[in-house]
This record gives sequence, C-alpha cells and structure tokens, in this order.
Amino acid sequence: VDAGAHHVGLPTWRGYSGATWLEGLILAESGGDPRVVRYERHQDREADGDAPGVDDGPREDDKSYGLMQIMGSNLRPMVGVAPEVPMDFSWALRPMANLAFGLRFLKGLLDQANFNVANRAAEGGLAGQHSIFVLEGPVDLALARYNGGLRGNGAADWPNLRNNSYVERVAKHAEVARNR
Repeated sequence: VDAGAHHVGLPTWRGYSGATWLEGLILAESGGDPRVVRYERHQDREADGDAPGVDDGPREDDKSYGLMQIMGSNLRPMVGVAPEVPMDFSWALRPMANLAFGLRFLKGLLDQANFNVANRAAEGGLAGQHSIFVLEGPVDLALARYNGGLRGNGAADWPNLRNNSYVERVAKHAEVARNR
C-alpha cells in the first residue's frame, strides 16, 4: 500500500499521508479482505457480456472486486476488453493486481479532480474557502467519485458532495490506519 501510494503520487489529505488515506479507502471498501465481492444489482441493467439482472459469478462486470472493490465495468477498459466480450474477473481478487488497477483508477479520478478544482479556483466564487478547497477538494472529489460516480460529486458541488458520507468514512478509517 505504501509503495503503491508513493508510486502514483497520492497527496497528503487532511493530515494523512497518501498511503494512510489509501489504507482508509481499502478499509472502507473491503475491510481489508482481498476476497470480498459485492454484486451491484442496481447497475446490472444491460447485456454487456453477461445476463442483465443476474449475478453471473466471476464473469459479472457489475460486481466490485477485492481490496479496493473495483467494478468489473471499470476494469474492462483498463485491460482493453469490450463490454460485449465475456470476461472472467477472478484475477481481480489477487491483492497486487487489485491494488494496481484500483490505484490506476483512483489516480485517474484524482487527476480529473485536480483539473476541475483548478478551473473552479480560477473562476473564483469560493467565498473564503479557496485554500482549503485547493488542498482538500481534489481528494474529496476523487473519493466521492470513486464511490459514487460523477453525478452530484463535481467541483461545483463541493463541499456538499452527494457522497460526503463516504468521504468521511474514508477519513475515519484513515485515522484508524494511522493509529495502528
């Protein structure tokens, strides 16, 4: 976890090192259990290499897998497999693979959030929250989007993100990780 956080350059957030808040994310997502799999029935609406509305086991791309609970639908584009092609996601339960792809996904969200924050800061209108938004906003946005997508988790929504409760849960788990 430490090496991965360092490799992708996760920033300090709310006083937690990148590795510490990454561990907080892992604890929030999977409790640190690399075998956790969660079927996301509400997202399984279309035929995309599996049967809609049915848990297709290790071929289900509407499940989240492993330590970082990465959705199969997010893994597909990272490995270059089209949605209509059946794919076995059991490899995503391997801790190092899960961490590598989870960090890749998270880093993409963080880069996007940094861009969004820079644009919002340049536009003004942060009413005295400029410095805290620039320092904490990108990680807040990336975490909220990691858990719940873009809707309601944009730079214009900060600090009232739709997934604020998840962001706070990661912070609580980061505190536990720091005190181990």
